[in-house]
Amino acid sequence: MTVSDGQDETTASATNIADQVENSLQTDRPLFLIVYYEHEAVKVAFLGKIRQILNERGVTPQTFSPDQRPEHGAGRLYPLLEDIAKNRAVALVTDLLHLPDSADLDRSFLEYLNLHRDLIAKHHLRFVLFLHTADAERFISSAGDLWDFRHHTYWLEGSQETTKTSLWEGSERATTQKGLSEKEHSAITEHLEQVHTLVQQTHTPEDKASLFLDLSHWLFRRNQYSFAVNAAFAGLDLLTDTPSAQRGDLEFALGYTLWKNQQLAEALRHYQHALTIRREIGDRAGEGTTLNNISQIYRAWGRNEEALKTLEQSLAITREIGDRAGEGSFMLELGDGV
Repeated sequence: MTVSDGQDETTASATNIADQVENSLQTDRPLFLIVYYEHEAVKVAFLGKIRQILNERGVTPQTFSPDQRPEHGAGRLYPLLEDIAKNRAVALVTDLLHLPDSADLDRSFLEYLNLHRDLIAKHHLRFVLFLHTADAERFISSAGDLWDFRHHTYWLEGSQETTKTSLWEGSERATTQKGLSEKEHSAITEHLEQVHTLVQQTHTPEDKASLFLDLSHWLFRRNQYSFAVNAAFAGLDLLTDTPSAQRGDLEFALGYTLWKNQQLAEALRHYQHALTIRREIGDRAGEGTTLNNISQIYRAWGRNEEALKTLEQSLAITREIGDRAGEGSFMLELGDGV
């Protein structure tokens, strides 16, 4: 679920989380939710809204920030967190610790959750964990089985928000784009009409999704990024949530297009979806390519250590599958100061 910084969307999503907490209390079940954020102010506002809604329902949350308790150190902080979660309806964990003088996540909390999954279930603990988007890949790679233990993932949006509009109804907007000639506009409109006809004549969702993926690539090559995003979304909407190469390709196309459009947090979100899918279906080449592109987002954020580690993972896969050309290009990136 995507959460924007608009008041209505924030309230709706905070209410959704509160509903899950309340249902967990009523059914006496554990709960583990993840909320990714890019901007601190958006996170703080969202936390405030969750606390407000829970308090109005007579539910007492506990907000807990490991970064505010560095004196506990690795291994000593998290038993305290367990005590907090036992004595409250839900623990709102606002961040994970990073190791001193390092961008690496402190694995203690992840190890605690992984090692004590049965205990967490037995004691009916409830966590809502907030993570910065830049930590997403490191969390997934470190979380192990915990990644399958999560109930839901939320993404807090920054000032930019990806919108989904109809390709067919919105084609006239192309005329407003800077530098687009009448001839180019006519070519885009004509191509959209042709694809629209093909989609209507195609029967299976998979074949329709393939048409939208091809259309997304076609529009991307013509710098029509908003249309390319909408085409990829249209393809995803036709597919089930079952991991497949086609779904992975559409998520990757969204990530790449959003990255080119400077919507980095949204790009990372879709790259992460593509990465998860490609790992699940055993697409090692696709996994390596996705990791490489994720490293570019970290680099754009100035998180060079994460960028380097992610690129090294990608390089290891490239060597494993014997892609000499890919290995050479990655080596150039490493030499370029990632």
